[in-house]
Amino acid sequence: MRILRFFIYLFCATAFASLLSAPISSFFSLYWIDTYVDSVSVADIVFTLLSDIFNYGPTLFLIYLIGFLPTFIIGTPLLSYFKIRSVITFGLFGLCSVMVSIFLVQEVIIGTKVISGSRTSFGLALHYLTGFFAGLYFASTYKNKLSAKFIFSSVVVILLFIVAPKMLNIFSQ
Repeated sequence: MRILRFFIYLFCATAFASLLSAPISSFFSLYWIDTYVDSVSVADIVFTLLSDIFNYGPTLFLIYLIGFLPTFIIGTPLLSYFKIRSVITFGLFGLCSVMVSIFLVQEVIIGTKVISGSRTSFGLALHYLTGFFAGLYFASTYKNKLSAKFIFSSVVVILLFIVAPKMLNIFSQ
C-alpha cells in the first residue's frame, strides 16, 4: 500500500507542476502574439489560459513525468537511507525533474523547444520554480495516508480535466 500511495502522490506532484507550468507557457505565447502580431483581449487571455491548462496540461504532465519518475523513485529511498529529512531536498528533486524533462524532450525526442515558456532564461527559471514547488508539495504529502477527502478531490479534478476540453470546444464555436 505504501508504494501505491507513493505513486499516487508522485503523480499528483507531477500534475501540480504541469498545472503551474501551463499558464507560464500561455503567458509567453500571449506576450509574443501581443508584441509581434496583434493585440490580445481579456477574452483571448482567459480562453488561452483555460485551453492551455486543459488541453496542453495533460501533455505537459506526460513530459514532466519523464523527469519525475526516475528522480523521485531513486531519490526518495536514498533520502530515507541517509536519514535526510529536509523538505528543500524534495524541492530540488522537483526542480531537477523539470530540468531533465525539458532537456530530454528538447534534445532527444523532438529537437526543438516545444514548451513555449522554456525559450527564454526567465521562462526556464519559472518552469524550474514550478518543479521546485511540486517537490515541496510531494514532501508535504507523501508521508500522509490517503484520505477520503483527498481521493474525492482527485476524482473531481480528473473529471474536470475530462469534461473541460469538451466544454471549451463548445464555447469556442
